[in-house]
Amino acid sequence: MKDPGLALAQFQPPAGAPAIEWENTPAGWRAVYAATLIANEKAQEAEEILKNIPRDRLIPEEKQLIEAGK
Repeated sequence: MKDPGLALAQFQPPAGAPAIEWENTPAGWRAVYAATLIANEKAQEAEEILKNIPRDRLIPEEKQLIEAGK
């Protein structure tokens, strides 16, 4: 069962933990997060993440994830 809301919830830090600093995470992690945002109809937020992802650091599956959502 595909549940984009549940997938998005996985990116929320535990209570009391600092927020994820996306600019410091690996490109692949950001691609998966952006794809999850897109699946949750949060395209503007995804675009902010996507514009800073170096595409040459993504594996084909990660590239496919972000291209499929556009």
